[in-house]
Amino acid sequence: MQNTAIIVAAEVIIYLILVTYYLYARKKLHAHLYLNKRQRTVYLGNKPLLELKGRSLNYQLLCYLFENPNRAIPKQELIDNIYRRDIYLNKLVANINLPKDMKDKLFLIEDDSLSFLSAHINHPN
Repeated sequence: MQNTAIIVAAEVIIYLILVTYYLYARKKLHAHLYLNKRQRTVYLGNKPLLELKGRSLNYQLLCYLFENPNRAIPKQELIDNIYRRDIYLNKLVANINLPKDMKDKLFLIEDDSLSFLSAHINHPN
């Protein structure tokens, strides 16, 4: 009888650990991605992901993308508004120092355009 109680207690503890981990992972997945322009930092929830230099082209690009989410932005529009020279969209995305798995989910390059795909963009400032 005592062994059964120990097994049940162990199962309850394992269950609680799994539920806690699931809730933590779920919260992390639903965190908002945003750019704090005053701090020049990209955040996922409360976690800073990327700090940018004030007038760098990466900062200007990310500002533009956060202002134009979920829309195919033609390469020429980026040249006219940010770069003033020919650009390679793949290289632009590669130069943004976000984790690769995140870049793969956030950026779509097709038909000479760049889309910033984020359903969870939040502008706190």
